[in-house]
Amino acid sequence: MSKRKGIDPGRTLAGLGLLLLGAAGCAGGEGSRRPEPLLPADAALVKEAGRELMRDAPGWRATFHRMALDDRRLEEFTRIMAGLLVRRCAQGRIHPDSFGVFLAEDQALQRYMRGLRAAGEAAAPPLLAIIRGGDSTARLLAAEAAGRLAEGTLGALRRALAGGEPSHVAAACARALGWQEGSGEALEALLAAAGQEDFRVAGAALAALGRFGGPRARSRLLAVLEGEGDSFLRRQAALGIARLGEEEQVPVLLAYLEEMDEKGDEPGRAAAVRALRLLTNQALGEQPLVWRRWWASHRRR
Repeated sequence: MSKRKGIDPGRTLAGLGLLLLGAAGCAGGEGSRRPEPLLPADAALVKEAGRELMRDAPGWRATFHRMALDDRRLEEFTRIMAGLLVRRCAQGRIHPDSFGVFLAEDQALQRYMRGLRAAGEAAAPPLLAIIRGGDSTARLLAAEAAGRLAEGTLGALRRALAGGEPSHVAAACARALGWQEGSGEALEALLAAAGQEDFRVAGAALAALGRFGGPRARSRLLAVLEGEGDSFLRRQAALGIARLGEEEQVPVLLAYLEEMDEKGDEPGRAAAVRALRLLTNQALGEQPLVWRRWWASHRRR
């Protein structure tokens, strides 16, 4: 990954995050209220906490806890962190699917996430504001971040998924919950969402279920893939099955590829091949016979 220019917290931290959230729209629902300006002393403490975080100063947690004693200061801090996080990814032209790779390599992004994680449940509103009001890339980047904050965002994401949000918002929340695979509450929320009539939400939930594993997630994914329902949902179920990481599911995906090939269903065939590649780490093209031969040879080893 190429080198990226660092962000100077002294120049940007004081208000860039709030500016970004305002530009995103932030319309409607939790986290959308525009805060009144802080008193100068409060704003200075927020800035100090942010600067110490970005310098990885030994005493930053003490400064953070002092800053977080006031809800309005904490709200401002989380808005700034969320905005800077999305901006950092935008600067690097990071696709949401590559967020985890970028996070593992980029110290600035790691520190924004550390600040949001320290904020606990207060981190949820600004990320949800971006999910609700941002463009498609910003929305999914915010979802990737929110999902990795575990307990801090779990409740807010579950409420948004079940609460009648627009389909693009609910689908992003389902995507986020897919990163909380240790949570029984997240699993229940995704299983319920996978049965929604809104295909966009149901599809996102099916793809997210693949990160959980276990008999209930597996059973739902197999039922959808092997059924005769909506073609989009079957494609999403194939992705979910691949994410289970269970080699014994290769024959199921092979059967799906053969069915799509016989029907001349190009999106279905592409989804089957993508799922097989993800599960097996093999790139064998689109011909079912090639995949069958490889699987037969592989099983004999």
